[in-house]
Amino acid sequence: MSLRADPMTARNDLVASRLREVRAYFGLNQDEMANRFRLGTRGWQRLEQEGRTPKDEALALLAEGGIDLNWLLTGAGQMLRGAPSKPPAQPTAEVDARFYGAVLEGVSAIYAECGVTASLAQIGAEAAEMAADLAAIDPDQRGGAILGAISQLRRRLLASNDRRDDPTHGKQSA
Repeated sequence: MSLRADPMTARNDLVASRLREVRAYFGLNQDEMANRFRLGTRGWQRLEQEGRTPKDEALALLAEGGIDLNWLLTGAGQMLRGAPSKPPAQPTAEVDARFYGAVLEGVSAIYAECGVTASLAQIGAEAAEMAADLAAIDPDQRGGAILGAISQLRRRLLASNDRRDDPTHGKQSA
Protein backbone atom coordinates (compact mmCIF):
# COMPACT_ATOMS: atom_id res chain seq x y z
CA MET A 1 0.00 0.00 0.00
CA SER A 2 1.48 3.34 -0.97
CA LEU A 3 0.85 6.51 0.98
CA ARG A 4 0.43 9.52 -1.27
CA ALA A 5 -0.38 13.05 -0.34
CA ASP A 6 -3.82 14.14 -1.44
CA PRO A 7 -3.15 16.54 -4.37
CA MET A 8 -6.02 18.81 -3.30
CA THR A 9 -4.67 19.08 0.25
CA ALA A 10 -1.20 19.84 -1.08
CA ARG A 11 -2.67 22.53 -3.39
CA ASN A 12 -4.66 24.03 -0.51
CA ASP A 13 -1.54 24.12 1.70
CA LEU A 14 0.30 25.99 -1.06
CA VAL A 15 -2.53 28.48 -1.61
CA ALA A 16 -2.70 29.04 2.17
CA SER A 17 1.05 29.64 2.25
CA ARG A 18 0.82 32.14 -0.63
CA LEU A 19 -2.04 33.97 1.12
CA ARG A 20 0.15 34.35 4.21
CA GLU A 21 2.90 35.66 1.92
CA VAL A 22 0.46 38.23 0.49
CA ARG A 23 -0.49 39.32 4.01
CA ALA A 24 3.20 39.71 4.91
CA TYR A 25 3.72 41.77 1.74
CA PHE A 26 0.94 44.14 2.71
CA GLY A 27 2.24 44.24 6.30
CA LEU A 28 -1.20 43.58 7.78
CA ASN A 29 -2.54 41.27 10.46
CA GLN A 30 -5.41 38.86 9.78
CA ASP A 31 -8.09 41.29 11.00
CA GLU A 32 -6.76 44.05 8.74
CA MET A 33 -6.61 41.68 5.76
CA ALA A 34 -10.18 40.57 6.43
CA ASN A 35 -11.36 44.19 6.44
CA ARG A 36 -9.33 45.12 3.37
CA PHE A 37 -10.72 42.21 1.36
CA ARG A 38 -14.26 42.47 2.75
CA LEU A 39 -14.25 39.23 4.67
CA GLY A 40 -14.90 38.37 8.28
CA THR A 41 -11.81 37.71 10.37
CA ARG A 42 -12.69 34.01 10.57
CA GLY A 43 -13.11 33.96 6.79
CA TRP A 44 -9.56 35.23 6.23
CA GLN A 45 -8.23 32.82 8.85
CA ARG A 46 -9.87 29.92 7.00
CA LEU A 47 -8.29 31.08 3.76
CA GLU A 48 -4.85 31.03 5.39
CA GLN A 49 -5.33 27.83 7.34
CA GLU A 50 -7.26 25.74 4.84
CA GLY A 51 -6.12 27.25 1.56
CA ARG A 52 -9.63 27.85 0.34
CA THR A 53 -9.85 29.83 -2.87
CA PRO A 54 -10.98 33.40 -2.16
CA LYS A 55 -14.33 34.46 -3.58
CA ASP A 56 -14.47 36.60 -6.73
CA GLU A 57 -14.70 39.94 -4.90
CA ALA A 58 -11.62 39.16 -2.77
CA LEU A 59 -9.73 37.94 -5.86
CA ALA A 60 -10.59 41.19 -7.66
CA LEU A 61 -9.33 43.25 -4.71
CA LEU A 62 -6.13 41.18 -4.54
CA ALA A 63 -5.59 41.81 -8.25
CA GLU A 64 -6.20 45.55 -7.74
CA GLY A 65 -3.50 45.43 -5.06
CA GLY A 66 -1.05 44.11 -7.65
CA ILE A 67 -1.21 40.40 -6.76
CA ASP A 68 -0.88 38.05 -9.73
CA LEU A 69 -3.85 35.69 -9.42
CA ASN A 70 -2.15 33.03 -11.51
CA TRP A 71 0.68 32.98 -8.96
CA LEU A 72 -1.79 32.95 -6.05
CA LEU A 73 -3.78 30.00 -7.36
CA THR A 74 -1.08 27.96 -9.13
CA GLY A 75 2.28 29.22 -7.88
CA ALA A 76 3.41 30.00 -11.43
CA GLY A 77 5.16 33.33 -11.99
CA GLN A 78 5.75 36.07 -9.44
CA MET A 79 3.56 37.32 -6.61
CA LEU A 80 3.37 40.85 -8.01
CA ARG A 81 1.88 41.74 -11.34
CA GLY A 82 3.90 44.72 -12.54
CA ALA A 83 3.99 47.56 -10.04
CA PRO A 84 1.32 47.26 -7.35
CA SER A 85 -1.33 49.94 -7.42
CA LYS A 86 -0.99 50.30 -3.63
CA PRO A 87 2.32 50.04 -1.82
CA PRO A 88 2.54 47.83 1.25
CA ALA A 89 1.16 49.42 4.41
CA GLN A 90 4.53 48.93 6.10
CA PRO A 91 7.92 48.07 4.72
CA THR A 92 8.50 44.34 4.79
CA ALA A 93 11.49 43.04 6.68
CA GLU A 94 14.26 41.25 4.87
CA VAL A 95 14.40 37.55 5.56
CA ASP A 96 17.11 36.70 8.06
CA ALA A 97 18.02 33.18 6.94
CA ARG A 98 19.69 32.17 10.22
CA PHE A 99 16.77 33.46 12.25
CA TYR A 100 14.21 31.71 10.05
CA GLY A 101 16.32 28.54 10.07
CA ALA A 102 16.39 28.55 13.88
CA VAL A 103 12.61 28.99 14.02
CA LEU A 104 12.05 26.26 11.43
CA GLU A 105 14.35 23.83 13.28
CA GLY A 106 12.56 24.57 16.55
CA VAL A 107 9.10 24.07 15.08
CA SER A 108 10.15 20.85 13.35
CA ALA A 109 11.73 19.48 16.55
CA ILE A 110 8.62 20.27 18.62
CA TYR A 111 6.31 18.59 16.11
CA ALA A 112 8.52 15.47 16.28
CA GLU A 113 8.81 15.63 20.09
CA CYS A 114 5.03 15.85 20.44
CA GLY A 115 4.47 13.04 17.93
CA VAL A 116 2.51 15.27 15.58
CA THR A 117 2.63 14.25 11.94
CA ALA A 118 2.62 17.24 9.61
CA SER A 119 3.64 17.95 6.04
CA LEU A 120 6.69 20.06 5.31
CA ALA A 121 4.31 22.75 4.07
CA GLN A 122 2.44 22.77 7.40
CA ILE A 123 5.67 22.91 9.42
CA GLY A 124 7.03 25.62 7.12
CA ALA A 125 3.81 27.63 7.41
CA GLU A 126 3.89 27.38 11.21
CA ALA A 127 7.54 28.47 11.22
CA ALA A 128 6.85 31.35 8.79
CA GLU A 129 4.00 32.64 10.94
CA MET A 130 6.12 32.36 14.09
CA ALA A 131 9.08 34.08 12.41
CA ALA A 132 6.81 36.88 11.17
CA ASP A 133 5.49 37.39 14.71
CA LEU A 134 9.06 37.52 16.09
CA ALA A 135 10.72 39.51 13.28
CA ALA A 136 10.22 42.89 14.94
CA ILE A 137 12.10 41.79 18.06
CA ASP A 138 15.62 43.11 18.50
CA PRO A 139 18.02 40.53 16.97
CA ASP A 140 19.89 40.29 20.29
CA GLN A 141 16.66 39.24 22.03
CA ARG A 142 15.40 36.78 19.41
CA GLY A 143 16.96 33.67 20.97
CA GLY A 144 14.82 33.98 24.08
CA ALA A 145 11.77 34.96 22.05
CA ILE A 146 12.17 31.86 19.85
CA LEU A 147 12.42 29.65 22.95
CA GLY A 148 9.27 31.26 24.37
CA ALA A 149 7.34 30.82 21.14
CA ILE A 150 8.51 27.21 20.81
CA SER A 151 7.40 26.52 24.40
CA GLN A 152 3.95 27.92 23.59
CA LEU A 153 3.77 25.70 20.50
CA ARG A 154 4.76 22.66 22.59
CA ARG A 155 1.99 23.41 25.12
CA ARG A 156 -0.55 23.88 22.32
CA LEU A 157 0.40 20.63 20.57
CA LEU A 158 0.46 18.64 23.81
CA ALA A 159 -2.94 20.04 24.80
CA SER A 160 -4.27 19.06 21.39
CA ASN A 161 -2.85 15.54 21.82
CA ASP A 162 -4.39 15.30 25.32
CA ARG A 163 -7.82 16.21 23.94
CA ARG A 164 -7.52 13.55 21.22
CA ASP A 165 -6.43 10.92 23.75
CA ASP A 166 -9.25 11.75 26.19
CA PRO A 167 -11.93 9.06 25.71
CA THR A 168 -14.63 11.54 26.75
CA HIS A 169 -13.51 14.18 24.20
CA GLY A 170 -16.31 14.85 21.75
CA LYS A 171 -18.89 12.84 23.72
CA GLN A 172 -21.87 14.48 25.25
CA SER A 173 -22.91 13.52 28.75
CA ALA A 174 -26.41 12.15 29.30
